[in-house]
Amino acid sequence: MSGAADATIRVWDPRVREGENACVQTVFGHEGTVTALAQVGPYLVSGSTDKSVRLWRAGDGRNATTYPWFEQLSVLGVMDGWVQSLSFNITHKVGDLGALYAADSTGAALCFKPRHADKAPGRLEFSDSCMSKPFHRLLDRGIVAIKFIAEVGMRKGVHDACRVIYHILDPEF
Repeated sequence: MSGAADATIRVWDPRVREGENACVQTVFGHEGTVTALAQVGPYLVSGSTDKSVRLWRAGDGRNATTYPWFEQLSVLGVMDGWVQSLSFNITHKVGDLGALYAADSTGAALCFKPRHADKAPGRLEFSDSCMSKPFHRLLDRGIVAIKFIAEVGMRKGVHDACRVIYHILDPEF
């Protein structure tokens, strides 16, 4: 998958090196350059210069196809600046569903925690209540990349040669 300056996400067939058949789906929904992508189980999460973090779900009924067909499910959140980076990780401990971090060009970050879907056993869902309070100004000049390391409860922000590591003390994160 790749994000593009034309505000689309493209799903590629890695077996096809050239030609028109290499792109198996073009996903529309953002209004700016798609700058970040992350996979969270059956979901695709994207970030853009339109400041939105969007959630896409593989459509039902396509189990027999080689590739899932992604449909927009929701806008998870809107950030103050351009979304620069997304990072999802999980500890694989019983009950842990993981966490998704999004970082932007203002130096802020958001955390989204999925939960079990009420109406679909075995599925995850991201609802309005899954977003934590924002972490404002983790770095002064914006965050180019964020990495969440669930096993040790740490997240790392990077801008240029500056690396800042934060230990997550709050058990809710």
